[in-house]
Amino acid sequence: MSSEDPPTAIFISTHDMALGVLRYLKEHKYRIPDDVAIICFDDDKSFSMIDPPLTVLKQNGYELGLKAAQSIIRLVEGSTLDKFQTVLPPELVVRRSCGRRDNKSTENRELIKD
Repeated sequence: MSSEDPPTAIFISTHDMALGVLRYLKEHKYRIPDDVAIICFDDDKSFSMIDPPLTVLKQNGYELGLKAAQSIIRLVEGSTLDKFQTVLPPELVVRRSCGRRDNKSTENRELIKD
């Protein structure tokens, strides 16, 4: 943030890092999202209640655990998992930390879940 051209948006990879970034920005009087927009990979119940509510890419923890358990069962039963890959797309939950205003535009309504 101290560079001549500071970022206008920050993508944060974890819950704990998001809290640290938010704390830093607020302590240094940055306005979210006016000065810098924030989005985090992962969600937490508190993210919808903080100010501003944090935009996230939400993971389906149940589905992730189910796929992992199914893979372990296949391994125990003797199957191989050569080049095994499962892609679970995250859900975009748009909140105010990325600049969403209360008057939602028509094009964004399908994305807004929270």
